[in-house]
Amino acid sequence: MSQQRNQVRWLNHILILGALGLMPLLVARAAGAAEGGRPAPALGTAGVTYPILIGADGAGRYFTKQKLVYWQQEAWYRALDDYGIKYVDVHISPITDHGSENSARMAETFLDLDRRMRDHGKVYTINVEHP
Repeated sequence: MSQQRNQVRWLNHILILGALGLMPLLVARAAGAAEGGRPAPALGTAGVTYPILIGADGAGRYFTKQKLVYWQQEAWYRALDDYGIKYVDVHISPITDHGSENSARMAETFLDLDRRMRDHGKVYTINVEHP
């Protein structure tokens, strides 16, 4: 697969995931606009503001099924950069098939992920999936 085609594929996945992640925010905005232009605060938060970090979901389950470690792919980072995405929620399946080495291998995975994300200027959270 050509590099350009591969990058387009990544962009499509990011757009879909980004749209899904933004839907609750857009619905809340629309509801607020219909009621005088401002969404109602959540219960117990009147007068309190919170910063919102908008980014992309890594869709780890999808890429795991494809046998692809997405955070190790340069095309993935180029696609994120093309859309100005700085924050990613990374989904990782736990390593459970290496016996006494499971913890050490997970630590290696986390260190690899952290190094790559920092090298590309990304902020991230880790979401460990149910095995």
